Amino acid sequence: MVNEENQAVQIKSLYGGVLTEDEKRILLRIRELFTAVAEKRAEFNLIAEVVAAKLLSVIGTGMNPNAIRNIDARIFAEVVGTPVPFLADNSARNTAQDIEFARDVVGAIDFALRNDVSFGFIVNMLSHDLGAVFSHGGLAGMLSANVLPKCHGYREFTAEVVGDPEAEEG
Repeated sequence: MVNEENQAVQIKSLYGGVLTEDEKRILLRIRELFTAVAEKRAEFNLIAEVVAAKLLSVIGTGMNPNAIRNIDARIFAEVVGTPVPFLADNSARNTAQDIEFARDVVGAIDFALRNDVSFGFIVNMLSHDLGAVFSHGGLAGMLSANVLPKCHGYREFTAEVVGDPEAEEG
């Protein structure tokens, strides 16, 4: 019989953990980029390509994506620091699907930051989703192939809806 306490600890160690400051900085940068997509200040394809290339440069070298939590986040932070031009006039030609996907990415990152979801888990999720976007020729192709992003629906998991662990502790 499986000890429920041991099982909870194993689940926490795989999916949870305290994010380092470097990991938070990386996630906040990715959040900033996808927020710009949602606000039509940046083109979805450009941001998706930049973030996917950076994620894949780290995990695409044959590394098991489940082991990404062992990556030195300072190295990854240098890679994610690529400058991206934002549009001041909100003129990006993003589709409703692009905006919805971007809001889901932002929601997934917010959820991870609020709930101590491990860096590896969230980066693996984003890598999967962005890899699927490009392997299907774009977001529309991915969705028409009935491939649902792992981050789908996270925009709904706000602190107001699911609660804020820090507020509940106080």
